[in-house]
Amino acid sequence: MDDSQDTLREITTRHAKPIVSLLLKIQEHQELQKDFLSFLGRLECFYVSNNAYRYKRIILWRRSINAFEERDYVALSYTWDPAPHEDPSSHGYSIQNRKRTSNFPSPVRNCVYERIMKYMHSKRVGLLWIDRHSIPQKTCGLPACTHRECRMKKAGLQCMDWVYKQSKYPVALLGRPITSYFKLTLLYDILGGRFVRRSNRTAPLQPLEKRNSLRAADALKLLAAITDDLWWQRAWTFQENYKGGKEMTLLIHHPPSLEGYKRRRKIFGNVPGELCVNSRLFSDEATKFCRAFQYTRRPTRKEEKMIDSILSKAGRYTVLLDGSQTMSPTIVADVEKRGVKDAWDRLAIVGNCCSYPVRMNITRLRRGRYSLSLSMLAMCLLNGEILNNNDDESPDEHTAFDMTASGFLKAQSFDKMSSPLEQRSLTFNKGSRFIGVELSQSGIVTRGHLWELGEIIPTAHFRDELPWIEYPQGELSLLEQKYLTKLFLELKSSTESRSLARCIESYLDGDAIDRAAFRIGENYMRMMMVEVANAIEEGVTLRLGRLRGSDEYMAIFIWEGDDNPGFVFTSSRTRNPNSEAQANDTDRHISLEVDLRPGTERTGRGPPQLYVKHWVSGICFFVGRPWKQVVFPWPSVLKNMDS
Repeated sequence: MDDSQDTLREITTRHAKPIVSLLLKIQEHQELQKDFLSFLGRLECFYVSNNAYRYKRIILWRRSINAFEERDYVALSYTWDPAPHEDPSSHGYSIQNRKRTSNFPSPVRNCVYERIMKYMHSKRVGLLWIDRHSIPQKTCGLPACTHRECRMKKAGLQCMDWVYKQSKYPVALLGRPITSYFKLTLLYDILGGRFVRRSNRTAPLQPLEKRNSLRAADALKLLAAITDDLWWQRAWTFQENYKGGKEMTLLIHHPPSLEGYKRRRKIFGNVPGELCVNSRLFSDEATKFCRAFQYTRRPTRKEEKMIDSILSKAGRYTVLLDGSQTMSPTIVADVEKRGVKDAWDRLAIVGNCCSYPVRMNITRLRRGRYSLSLSMLAMCLLNGEILNNNDDESPDEHTAFDMTASGFLKAQSFDKMSSPLEQRSLTFNKGSRFIGVELSQSGIVTRGHLWELGEIIPTAHFRDELPWIEYPQGELSLLEQKYLTKLFLELKSSTESRSLARCIESYLDGDAIDRAAFRIGENYMRMMMVEVANAIEEGVTLRLGRLRGSDEYMAIFIWEGDDNPGFVFTSSRTRNPNSEAQANDTDRHISLEVDLRPGTERTGRGPPQLYVKHWVSGICFFVGRPWKQVVFPWPSVLKNMDS
């Protein structure tokens, strides 16, 4: 049952159990994506032999590849149902069967093969991955089935993100063509940013160019028509587009009469009869155009509806979302809005889009008649998404009860993250997730280090006399090295912070000769060194921290509060790209000011209970200090959702 539009009140009433109890039962049906990655090692692709035209039909022959090593294949994204502008006829091409003993007519539309083969010939790519035949479609669906085709289908759904991410040529076929010179010119000007004024690139909103404002209404209609294509409305194609990333190419058909004009505009490529449009460029420019349109003009109600439709289908998150947010709740909502044949597939789609290593056993959840929308919420939490459990910032109980699960996730997600200045905020925020999560009756259990805040360090005077040092060869700049050198010299003067000073000094010495540690992955330590150096340059206050129960300061945080007692919870783990266990995970980093409220640990019955306050950046040294369990209690509104 698809209950994505049901409220939490309706869900808890239907199941006659509290929301938390339901989440705990759903948690029992988790599995890991890494268990399915062998699918990529034997990825089934297709090729057309040189003597293909000797047969009545063109035959596509199977070939298995290791997609982790061989990436020269087209990963095709298309809709199984024909668009109104497409010829629905099929069975003109044949597919070799999985046992490689015979072939059979393909139910995929002939025009799909014709278009993609023109692209492959133009790009000189020999292999095609197509979900209809590369993934088994007829399976028994039994929970513990070990048949090869059942295992292949389950694995294919749970790691399809890798198919598109690994491909050098992810391609999407749009069904709606561009049929006139006028529309092609409009599209060319949209993609070239000619409608939007670029005089101030740092401004959050840009106006339309005056000389193009009269054509803007036509451009808006064109974008609405392109994104009205069936391909933009499906959940699986949303995932394929998202994971194809900057390599994803949209193919838009056009008549032969536009071939010459198209080729003179090199942005559209040279595939006969097709416009090759980079999907990320399209979304980026379409989003900027729509926002400029709203900013410059007063859209009519019809135009406002078109803008909403365009942004909901092709909007660019980096433009639309605030830099303090995480994308996951928006991805969940966007997947829910799109069509999918089997609603339970959304769990795999969201897991793929969000790079979640923890997945849900869809077959068992469905057969157990669990809530789909709560299964989605549980998966997000098990993968470390942070709920704001500060009751002062939560919706009231009545309002929360009338939210859907995805609406609650969006409203309750922690949205005060602060990425380093040099990092793309949404990319950094994607890794702001808890580690090793377990859901319990008391809340979300995770691991990390709890720091007790101590002495305040004013830095305004640090700039007066910076030490002389040789020009460094590493990643830190000369000025950053100087500010941090000044910091460790200050810290050396106190017995309590001397060890911290030595650790910072050691890091700077290594960086100065280009031998700094922490080189795998995103190098979180270097980012924090830069943040602290920038804070010193601006005269911002710092505050020391020591692990709870220790007398020695081993952390220093950028601090904007008072000197009242306080705590910071940190947890970080660098993704090792060579580790199978983390193959689809992200670099993780948590640094939160928290409230430690008296409770279970006073009676010795559990780990510290923490409540989220703010994001706090800083330098922490904890090598050799084991992670400790902590609990982030459920938001009160969730605990009170009884049956």
